[in-house]
Order: sequence, then C-alpha cells, then structure tokens
Amino acid sequence: MKKILLTLFLLSSLIAAPLAGQSAIQDTPPLPEELRQMLLDGNYLGALGIIQTFQEEEKDESGFWDYLEARTVQRSGRLDQAMDLYENFAAKNAESPWAAKARFYHAEVLAEQGGWEAAEQIWAEEVARLRGPERQRELAKIYLDLAAEKTAPLTGAAQRDPGDFAMARVLYGKALTLDLPEDLRKFVLERAAWCSSQREDWTQAANAYALYLEEFEDVHASYAHAEAVRKLGSLDLARRMYEDLAIALDDDAHGHGASLVRTTWGARMGRRRGLDSHCCVD
Repeated sequence: MKKILLTLFLLSSLIAAPLAGQSAIQDTPPLPEELRQMLLDGNYLGALGIIQTFQEEEKDESGFWDYLEARTVQRSGRLDQAMDLYENFAAKNAESPWAAKARFYHAEVLAEQGGWEAAEQIWAEEVARLRGPERQRELAKIYLDLAAEKTAPLTGAAQRDPGDFAMARVLYGKALTLDLPEDLRKFVLERAAWCSSQREDWTQAANAYALYLEEFEDVHASYAHAEAVRKLGSLDLARRMYEDLAIALDDDAHGHGASLVRTTWGARMGRRRGLDSHCCVD
C-alpha cells in the first residue's frame, strides 16, 4: 500500500517542462518485432542484447535507448544496476523527452529499496514542473500509458505482478480527476471498473460500474454490473438487474441479446425456479 501511495504522489507530477516547441510527451518509437516480443515474453536478457546493439550503432539524441535499457534492467529485478543506469541517464539526458518517465521509475526503484526520503524528494522536485490545466491531457496520457503497461496481455514466461491491476486502478482513478473529454472519460471509467473486476474486488467493481452507468448507457457494462452484484451475494438484486437488462434488449434489433442474457442469467443464478415464465421464454 505504501508503494502504491507513493507512486500515486509521483504520478501527480510526471510531466516535465517541455523543450521549446516540444510536447512533454514523447511517443515510443516503433520497436523491432524481435525486441518487442522479448519484452512481452519477459526475456529481458535477450532484450538487453538488442537494446545495447542499438545504443552502439545508432545516434540517439533523445536518450530513448538509454531509458529503455534502465527500464528493462529494472523489470528484470536487478535494482542496483537499474539505479546506476537511471542516475547515468539523469546525468547524460537531462533535457530528454524521456526524462520525466525516467525520474518516475528512478523513484520507484528507490522506494522498492527502502529509500523513501529520496523517492519523496524526486516527487517534490517533479511537482514544481507542473504547469496549468492546459497540460492535463498530456498528464492523462501518461496515466493511461502506464495503466496500459500494467494490464497488457502477457505471453511466454512473463508473470503478472499481483499488484498490477491495483496500480492500474489507481492510475485510472487519477486520470478521472482531470478534465477529460467525454469519450476519454467513458473509456477511463470502464477500464477502472474492469480492473476492479479483474482483482475480484466485487464491492469496488459494483460501485465503479454503477458510476459508469450513471453517465453512459452500455449493455456490456450493465451485464458486468449485475455480475459484480451477484458475486457479492445480492442474488435478488442481481436477478432484477438481469431482468431489466433482458427487457431493455427485448426488441427486434436485440432479440438474440435478450435470449442470451436470460440463458446466462439462469446459469449464473444457479436456479430457474421462481423465475416468471414470461421472463424466460422469448
């Protein structure tokens, strides 16, 4: 929990002041497919070999490959080496568009090694870099990029950290404090609820889906909301929610959907007795 709270504070200040004419956010360059797959598979040793080749052969004024090397070493669990690489990055690439993310992950390594005061100092320095509300969409992009990294599908030998969905939920929550356009707010609300369901925190999931449905109509979210309520053991309420959803879908365009909801509802509830016949027959 302490790590999550510190990360939350750090994320509040992730955006560095941009260079003249530059955005503070730098899009990740296209990665060679072999490297991308190694990172997805958790083959960090192989990935580092490719990264170091690029460091030697390419002129890298942005510092991207140095950043990626430090981040990959950190993900491999070699925190002492990662610390050295982040410190070297800060010395060589102070004006890099990757400097803000490097500072964040440097602080994360410090926190993981018990250096809370040093990590908090980095956070305090980053707070000073924030600029007014015009930067909020850029800040939202950082939150969402980091959340996407925490919840990306895993392949090969890679294993999910049990705290990944919790951290992603925190990140989406921070994004919701910003002034987001409607389409982005809809996406973030849904992802926050989904993260709660992936953690099987059904109270939080039910509340999150309810919040989403206060603002947006969505059949899938309505079904997920009913599922979360059922998981909490509120069977009568879940039944009414399934019924309402089936009725909402019971028209020419969605007849199949209504039938599917009713069939699944019966299976989920584990009983068909007591259901009105007109509710269960198309």
